[in-house]
Amino acid sequence: MFAACHRHDGHSEAWLDVVVGSFLEPEFSDQVTFSCRVKSMGATLFSDAVASEGKAGMFGRMLTEDEARHDDRLPGVWAVVDYVVTHEPVVFDAVYGG
Repeated sequence: MFAACHRHDGHSEAWLDVVVGSFLEPEFSDQVTFSCRVKSMGATLFSDAVASEGKAGMFGRMLTEDEARHDDRLPGVWAVVDYVVTHEPVVFDAVYGG
């Protein structure tokens, strides 16, 4: 999980990349990255890494929005995003403008 928190023009949000897989080095052959932007009104999937550059091998394949939407692991990814947003104070403040 990588997070980048932003505040601009009176709006705040967090951009999150969630890496899923076995983390078996050196190939990381089953790794995929889900990327999303979270605002106080909800979250949106993205096709590219948003919180990190996503160039390291551990990121595996970056899922497109459509691939992510249809991936069986998406509910688990949303659970991770929900947990991070509600339990990490910096991310919580970025999303809810604290």
